[in-house]
Order: sequence, then structure tokens, then C-alpha cells
Amino acid sequence: MAIAPAKAIRESMQEHANVTNDMLVILSNFENRLSSLETKILSVHTKTQKINVSQKNIDLALVEMQKINANFRAMEDEAELIHAGLQSTTNLKQ
Repeated sequence: MAIAPAKAIRESMQEHANVTNDMLVILSNFENRLSSLETKILSVHTKTQKINVSQKNIDLALVEMQKINANFRAMEDEAELIHAGLQSTTNLKQ
């Protein structure tokens, strides 16, 4: 009678070992897929950071270009006055 419980225990242990091995396979596959996903996300994250830096540089360049454009507009607005001032000083010297 002692053999039957020992056999049942052995079968139960074998069943648990099989379940454990199956779970290890499942977890290993999950780990591989997760690692692959992490690699892809890291690549996207790196590209996103580069795009954000580029966007910031573009925004800064646009601000500077707007300042330059404003200076040119101011020069155009004042060109006649400057030109008239130069002519009047030239006329005074003569």
C-alpha cells in the first residue's frame, strides 16, 4: 500500500515538472518578444528625440529669421528718411 502513494507523488511531481517546463517556455517566448519590442520602442524613442531637437532648432531659426526680416522692413521704412538726410547734409556742404 505504501507503493501507491509514492507512485501518486512521483506522478504528481512529474506533472508539476511538465507544467513548470511549459511555463518556462511561455515565459522565455514572452521575454524574447518583450526584448524585441523594447528594441523597436528604443529606436522610435531615439528618433523622436532627434525630431524634437530638430523642431526646436527650426523654431529658433524661424524666430531669428523673423528678427532679421523685421530689421529689413525697418530699413525699408526709414530708407527715404535716411536718403533725404544724406542729401540735405550734402547740400549743406556745398
